[in-house]
This record gives sequence, C-alpha cells and structure tokens, in this order.
Amino acid sequence: ASLQVKHEAVQRLQQLGSEAIGTEVAGSVIPLELLERLGRYQLIIGEICKKLRAVKMVLLWEESILSFWITAVTLATGLLALFLPWAPILTYTGRAVVWGACGPHMRYVDRYLQATRAKGEAAADPDKNLRKK
Repeated sequence: ASLQVKHEAVQRLQQLGSEAIGTEVAGSVIPLELLERLGRYQLIIGEICKKLRAVKMVLLWEESILSFWITAVTLATGLLALFLPWAPILTYTGRAVVWGACGPHMRYVDRYLQATRAKGEAAADPDKNLRKK
C-alpha cells in the first residue's frame, strides 16, 4: 500500500511540475512620475531621519562620549555666565543694535532712496517735469 501511495505522489508531482508556474506581472498601479517625486522625498526624509537618530542617540546617552562633552561645555558656559556683568553687556549691546539700525548713517540711506525714487518717477512720466516749469 505504501508503494502505491508513493507512486501516486510521484505522479502528482510530475503533473504539477509540468504546469507553467509563474507570476503574471500587471501594469504598475502608481504612475511613474509620482514614483520619481516620491523617490526624491524619500531621500530627503531619509536624511532627516538619520539626523534625528543621531540627536536621539546623544539625548539618550547611547553616544556617551559626545553626550559627556556637550554636557561639560554647557555646564562650563553656564558657570561662566553666572559671573559676567550682564547689565553693562545688555546695555551696550542694545545701544549698538539701535545705533546700527537707526543711526546717523540712515540719513545717507534716505538720500539714496529719495534719489532713486525721483529717477524712477522721472523715467515713468517725462512730461511731469515740463508741467512744473
């Protein structure tokens, strides 16, 4: 009986082996243009993920040497900042920023802008100068 079962199994395998077994490939469901765009975005997102992974490793102390040095430098900077005279630093920094943004040199900037505007108006309406005279 076992010889007959083996014989039937071999015949069945031979029948299956002679059939054409394969995967039919259908047309792509996603358009090629969309795949190209998505590929570019995938590269960008991949780079962002690498950077975020590196930050995560530092924050979770998996990268312990780098985490230590970042912590040490931050603590040293904080301790140094405790002893700086902040009142004069902020006062003179504020004065420099305001003077740089609104100082006497702005008089020359105003003259330049007025001259440029006058040239633009004269070029746009040449009869205006004649009417004034």
